[in-house]
Amino acid sequence: SDADCRNLPMPRRSARLAKKQSRKRKRESSDPESDDEEAYEPQSSPEHESDQASSEFSEPADTFSDESITDLDRFKCHNTTQSKSDDAKSDYDDLCEPPPKKRRTNSSTASPKIDRGGFSTKAKALQTINYIEGRDTRYQLNMVKAFLCGAHSIMRKAKTKEKAAEIEGAIQVFQTWLRDYESNKDSIEHFDHLQLSVMQAFEGLADFYNSKQRKEREMEQEDMKDNGSLFDLDKSYLRALEQVSGQVRELRNIQTEDDTHSRSWDIERNHKLQSLKRDLVQCDIRCDGKMKSIDDALLFYKRGTLKGLPSRVHLQCILYGYSPHKSTVTKLASDMTQTLK
Repeated sequence: SDADCRNLPMPRRSARLAKKQSRKRKRESSDPESDDEEAYEPQSSPEHESDQASSEFSEPADTFSDESITDLDRFKCHNTTQSKSDDAKSDYDDLCEPPPKKRRTNSSTASPKIDRGGFSTKAKALQTINYIEGRDTRYQLNMVKAFLCGAHSIMRKAKTKEKAAEIEGAIQVFQTWLRDYESNKDSIEHFDHLQLSVMQAFEGLADFYNSKQRKEREMEQEDMKDNGSLFDLDKSYLRALEQVSGQVRELRNIQTEDDTHSRSWDIERNHKLQSLKRDLVQCDIRCDGKMKSIDDALLFYKRGTLKGLPSRVHLQCILYGYSPHKSTVTKLASDMTQTLK
């Protein structure tokens, strides 16, 4: 029946429409003349709208007031199509100037480019092996692995058999180097670099060891009157590292000032440390050929006023940026100023 249908729940949208219609009926019953008034309300003509729109603006669209002109002058919005002289440029033009072009460096003053080889041919691969010889072991390993990966990458893109054969020769060179490294890596010494501040802390101690009185006393204690002499501690590597602000990588491009041989400072450092290592290993027959297994009696003084300080050979290693007891030397560097006093 109709009554039952009215009692049924209505959908949400139907309920909303019913509520809206009920409000409309109430409004019509309360004010029946409102619709008539709204229906007979006079509409504004187009001429009336144009007059009303013109009354809202005091000036035509193609003219500007004095206030707007001052604002334009303030923001320097001049016509960009007009020709301007170089002597009279606005502030806005200075802000919009393009950045200055980079100056070309003079080829005579630029540092010479170092050819580090490559991996496209066997000759370039051999040149790469020659370039990394004598440098830091980790640097050699990383460079060989990177070049070997590059050779495998271009091998897949080779278009001719001749090019593929050249790349294959380079791959064999790098693989041979890696096999030699794997067979000898247990005996290879990694000379981890000390910080520049730690090296500079021992500079005063090096001056004391180089003094004539200290040398005479050491020679008396070690019975070296007749044969042998103590070497002077070399600080040239420390000076070279100070020139590059402690950036060890920059030493690969800086040559030594020695006239006997011309090589970079990183190679010179490794050669010097290898020489000092051989001297220490010969003095300690119980070590297995590594710096970290050398007896502490050869690296530090065990008695006297210099007890706990590094020996002459150990101090020379420190001046070249290496110590087998890195943590101990770093701790000594913080108290070295008071110790020297």
